[in-house]
Amino acid sequence: ETLVYRLLCWDPNITVGNDDDESREAELNDNDAAKQPYASDIIYGLSGEPRGSILLETILHCCPDSFHDILCKIGGFYDEATMKEYVSHGVSNFVVQTLLVS
Repeated sequence: ETLVYRLLCWDPNITVGNDDDESREAELNDNDAAKQPYASDIIYGLSGEPRGSILLETILHCCPDSFHDILCKIGGFYDEATMKEYVSHGVSNFVVQTLLVS
C-alpha cells in the first residue's frame, strides 16, 4: 500500500468525511480530486506507457474496492472526455479493459 502511494505521489492523509476511512474515500468528489494534485497526471502518464500501464493494471487488480473507486475518479476514468482518450490510445486502452473486468 505504501509503495502504491509513493508511486502515485498519493497523500493518504488527504481525505474527506468522517473518521471512517472507507466512508471518507467513498465521498470523494470533483473538488476533492484537486487535493491529490500529482496523482491524476501520474495515472494518466502511466496509462500511456507500456510498462507503466502494466503497473497500473496490477494496482487496479489488487487494490481494495474503496481505493479502486477513488483511483478511477482521480485518474479521470469516470470523465467521458478523458475516458475517450484512454480508449483511443494504443496502450492505455489495456488499462480500460482491466478497469472493466476488475
